[in-house]
Amino acid sequence: MKSITVLLIMFLLASARVTFSNQEDERVIKALEKISNITPEGREVLKQVHEMRPLINDCPATKSLIDIVQEHISNKGAYNIFPIGWYAQKKKTSGNWKIALYHKDYQKNYQTAEWEYNPKTKELYSFEFLNAPTFWTEEGRKKPCVNR
Repeated sequence: MKSITVLLIMFLLASARVTFSNQEDERVIKALEKISNITPEGREVLKQVHEMRPLINDCPATKSLIDIVQEHISNKGAYNIFPIGWYAQKKKTSGNWKIALYHKDYQKNYQTAEWEYNPKTKELYSFEFLNAPTFWTEEGRKKPCVNR
């Protein structure tokens, strides 16, 4: 009886892992579809945003967004991320832009980091507070940044 229970648990875990993997694959496919449909204006916004220093609590990072992301791709050793791609879409209500970085974390889990870009104020800030803030740094700053 005990061995049957163990086999059943192993089967359920394997089934759950396959389902999880399929869900991950679906999310990656959807992300790639979005990325392939970026407008030319969206591509231009991405170029601008990559060179910007993201804000957290009105404090700018000490490096550009693309430099920070590149560091997470290649300089974190076992904790490197694996990029899927970038996406930009203009929001209809505010005129601001949704900026997203689709990637897999060091554990190969699908993640999305989202920022909002305000073209009027030329500011880029975290839209969600789980992934985007990890792409911010104070490295090299002499004094901690305080709110303006």
